[in-house]
This record gives sequence, structure tokens and C-alpha cells, in this order.
Amino acid sequence: MKACSFLIRCSLWCFVSAISTAPIFAVDGVTVDLGSTVASFDADITPDGNFIVFVSSEQLDPVKDMDANQDIYLYDVQAKTVELVSLTNSGNKLTGFANQPSISNDGRYVCFRTNASDLGPTDSNGKLDVYVRDRELETTSLVSVSTGNVQADENCSDGVISGNGKFVAFRSVSALLVGMDMNSAEDVFVRDLDGGTTERVSISTGSVEAEFDCENPAISFDGRYVAFDSSSTNLVGGDSNMKFDVFLRDRDMNTTVLVSVDSDENQGNNDSADPSISDDGNFVAFTSSSSDLSEEQDDNVVSDIFVRDVAGGTTERVSVSSSGVQADGGSAQPDISANGRYVAFESASTTLVSGFADGTITDVYLHDTLSGRTRAISRTPAGGQSADMGAESTAAAASDIGFTAFESSATDLVANDTNGAGDIFLNRDISIEAALQKALLKARLIKKSKKVKKALKRAKRAKKKTKVKKLRKKFKKLKKQIAAL
Repeated sequence: MKACSFLIRCSLWCFVSAISTAPIFAVDGVTVDLGSTVASFDADITPDGNFIVFVSSEQLDPVKDMDANQDIYLYDVQAKTVELVSLTNSGNKLTGFANQPSISNDGRYVCFRTNASDLGPTDSNGKLDVYVRDRELETTSLVSVSTGNVQADENCSDGVISGNGKFVAFRSVSALLVGMDMNSAEDVFVRDLDGGTTERVSISTGSVEAEFDCENPAISFDGRYVAFDSSSTNLVGGDSNMKFDVFLRDRDMNTTVLVSVDSDENQGNNDSADPSISDDGNFVAFTSSSSDLSEEQDDNVVSDIFVRDVAGGTTERVSVSSSGVQADGGSAQPDISANGRYVAFESASTTLVSGFADGTITDVYLHDTLSGRTRAISRTPAGGQSADMGAESTAAAASDIGFTAFESSATDLVANDTNGAGDIFLNRDISIEAALQKALLKARLIKKSKKVKKALKRAKRAKKKTKVKKLRKKFKKLKKQIAAL
């Protein structure tokens, strides 16, 4: 299984990297196609682009969902099916609402926040809690508790699940989740789902607790690294800008470092927030109004999107056009792909992509850090900007192959969008999609050829001439098919 996965990854990389022609894009109206008549939002997508989770009050499951509460749904891109995820252990719909979904890389685990009280006898605090749904085992587990399973006495929010589905980071002002929590502020915690332990990560390298709120957690694939933002000045030495900053906690090394700095490790001169982290924890995207983080001229006096290469010690502004022109409107809500290559964000800029010049409209963009290309994601079938005055496209989520899920109130991105509400859309790079199919086919053929080669060796040793002849012919055919790809 591991060998097959390795072949698929290698083949995928070769084919995606080999694409030199201009990308061909298609936008799918996910909730439009599902017949939704009310707003849907908060999309998250798996790295392979196969699953999208989102929030909706629409009764997309007419059997289990019989009320107008917000629920978590999962959309299978390939099968074009939808599944209600926010369920009890007995498979019933929650009595309360659910939102803020986050999905593991394989789509098995979905984290969400809810005010429901019917998820088990352990939830009796009457507060917002964070849960994880295991779609394979059909179980729903309470996450926002202490190591001794003591419930939080305050709301818990912003749950994000690690790519491997084993850890969940979340925030809460509760003082019952860990010992010696005396700051009366929002802290960021990590729950080890297998180990049943909870630790606070919004602390300094010397384990000093933050003096002010810490929010917006983001977690790496293996749960080792957690990024968050805070205006606290006591988390790292020399934090003297009195602004919101972005920090990165290494849970293995018990260290906390400042991320919102320039390539010379100097602090930004304005607020930085909303981190998003790559699977390996090395790349952190964030929003900042600082004008001194980029090596290029930054005089647009608006918020920009930056990516910090932690190991390389560099910071790059990515809310720019393909030719490097800075945005003339604010950019926000960054989401970096698991592999760290793509960064999706929203912006009201008129200078990022030709033809997207209406500054009253907020659009979603995707920046490729490898090629430097920035393209508009929230585009009409003709490839242009929405004509809907004041339309907003937000909450983008980027996959490893350039697919982007986003929310938009625009009604002209796909045909038959007449519900007058925000919908979930998927922007697909068809050229990459075609390469993906070829990559998967090549991986299967390579795997098959190795099996035939082994069988051929066995047949030779056994001196089975007829079988050797057939296997040689089959092996040559497979080699020819692989070469043709």
C-alpha cells in the first residue's frame, strides 16, 4: 500500500510539473447543483480535492435533517454525493447547530463546533464544544475536555484537525482544560485523540502563559506544529511592537517562535493574524497590515498575504499579480495547501488579475508559490469577474493540486444559480485533472509491470517456457503503455 502511494505521488508530481500549457479552469456550483436555497459557507477541502466539508441550513439530507439548524455536510467531488456529518453516535441529527468544519487529509475525520447537548452524557456544560466525527466508525467524540476528561466551563471554538486525523487544536478561555491556567484569556489547546491528553500550546518557550487572547489555531499534518495569533508580548523575547503577531509552537521541542517577521527576523510594524500552515509545518501563510515584511516595495496601505518559510528564514508577499504588482485593495483569509505550494485568499484588489477591476467586489485568488502565477478563482463561465454589484467571494480552501473550494454570493459564476444566497463552489484546473488521471494510470501500470516481472522470474526459474513467453509479451506491452504516458 505504501509503495503504491509513493508511485502515485511520484507520477502525479511528474505529470503536474510537466504541464506547460495555460491551465483550463472550470467552476462547479456545489450547493447550486445540490439544490440548496439557503446560504452555505465555511468550506474546507482535502489535499487531493476529493472531499469538501461545509456548513448549511439547507435540508440536504431529507431523511435525517428535518430542521433549519446549521449542519456540517460532506460533498464527494467524484461521486457528486452529499453526506450529513454532524450526527450523534446513534446516527441521529444533532438537536443544536454545528459549524466551523475541518477535515483530515483522507476525509475520514471531520472536526466541528456545536451547541448540541445530545452527543452523550459527558456533555452537560451548556457551552459550545468541539467534536470529531469518524466517518468510518460512525462515532462522534468530544474533544474540548481536559486530560482527565473534565469539561470546559466556557465556550470552545475554532477546532482544526491535523492531516493525519490524530490531533485537534482549538481555543477556549476555560481554565479547566489544563492546570495553572490563570490568565483569564483565550488560549490555544491541542487534544491528542489517541492518547486522550490535552495540552496548552499558546505559551512561551519557557512555558509562560500568554497575557492576552490567543486565537485562530492552525495545525500541521502530524500535530507537531501549531500556529496562532496573539497580541501578547511575553511569548517570545523582544516582542515590542505592541501589535497582533503570528506565532509557531513546536510541541516536540517545546519552543515558540515569532512567524510574522521579515527575512531578517525583524517584527512587522502592524497587526498580523489568521495563520494557515502546510502539512510539514515549514510554511505559514498569514495576513498582515505591516508595510515592512516584504523585500519589495509595500506602500499600498492595505492588508496583504505573506508566507513564512520557517526553515529557510524568508518571508514572501504572495498577494501580488503574476508580474509582482502589489494589490490596491485589502487581502485576507489565507489558506495554504498541504504541500505549501498554493495559497488561496480573498481580495478587493483591482490589480491582481486583468479584467478583475471592480473594487466593490471581493474575489478569491490562488497564488502558485512555485511559478509565481496568481489567478482568479471566483470567475464566470466566460472567465471574467462577476457582474453582481457588491458580490463577495470568501473562505477559500486550497488543495495540493490547485483545486479551490470557496463561498460566494455571486449569482453568475455558474448557470441556474437563482437561490439568492451564498453558495459553495469548486474551481478545478482541468489540465491538472487530466494529468492526475494519467498519473494514477501510470502508477497502476508500473505496479502491475513489477508484479509481471516477478512472475516472469519465477517462471524462468521453474523453466515454464510457455508461461515465460506469455509473461514476456505482457511485460513488453506494459512497458510500451507506460512509455506512451
